[in-house]
Amino acid sequence: MTQAPPKDWAPEEAAEESLYLFTTVTDPAYRERKPGTLIALWAVDQAARQGRRWVRRGCFFPELVKYYETQGFALVKEMDRRAGHLYLLARRAERLNSDELGLTTVVTL
Repeated sequence: MTQAPPKDWAPEEAAEESLYLFTTVTDPAYRERKPGTLIALWAVDQAARQGRRWVRRGCFFPELVKYYETQGFALVKEMDRRAGHLYLLARRAERLNSDELGLTTVVTL
């Protein structure tokens, strides 16, 4: 999504240009390649390239909050929703060099 859902963010936050990730799911067979981290960092870089200020994401599990914090996201707020307790995180957009981060993609044909 190109904007965070407005109902979850204050009006001034929702008005800021951002990309939004809700969550990602990784097949355990590929976990060691860190595809979730790669997706998150790609979004951080893409947001910067598009002139957006933030990448925002939400999740319903405190374990994921800890994981997303290792990717540079900060917990901004929590709220109760019908679906459960929602955690909202954000990271400022920035240009990244995937080689410097030690991320590589392996394509098997």
